[in-house]
Amino acid sequence: MPPVTNPASHDPHGGHSAQWGLSAVLLGGLILLLTPMAIALLLGTLIGAWNIDQVERRHIEFGVIGGRVIVYGFFVLAILSLLCGIMGIAKAVRRRQPFGLSIAGTLLAVVAIACASVMIGVGEYVVADTHRLFAQHTRFQPANAELIEEVKSAVAENPNLKTYWDWAMNDGMVSVYEANDILVRAGRRVRVTSPVLK
Repeated sequence: MPPVTNPASHDPHGGHSAQWGLSAVLLGGLILLLTPMAIALLLGTLIGAWNIDQVERRHIEFGVIGGRVIVYGFFVLAILSLLCGIMGIAKAVRRRQPFGLSIAGTLLAVVAIACASVMIGVGEYVVADTHRLFAQHTRFQPANAELIEEVKSAVAENPNLKTYWDWAMNDGMVSVYEANDILVRAGRRVRVTSPVLK
């Protein structure tokens, strides 16, 4: 008498539901693992932009673009994870297969979508705060003609300051912060503790 076998075991499509469910679990789990690091990276970058003098406008603008690509990319992956979970449940029900993995993946995908939404909120907050940074921080305020003339005079009297002048002109603009920094080094100004315009 030939051994009794399960017909489903010979079905080339028998593992489809498990594969969809596993895809949902992997994608959703990846987003959950990366969410805290992504949020810390976004906020840490923002703090650095406010406090590190060497960070230039082009660096911040590039970081904003990269941050948006990351957070919206995570959101797309979270949606894809949910679709994989739902597809796995549908195939499991239609083929009368176990669907525990697909359900777990679907639930994980819902949480991943929530986490990705939080990341989008944090990312948009960072973008809004960079606009405030550009508007308020003296590193991004162009120096007026009178201030530039004073800086040129200070550099002419102190040739060792020419290096700082050349560095300030790298981006084609001398900011209020850079001009004041040169004047402080020349002894014509007292350093201000906060470079933010009130």
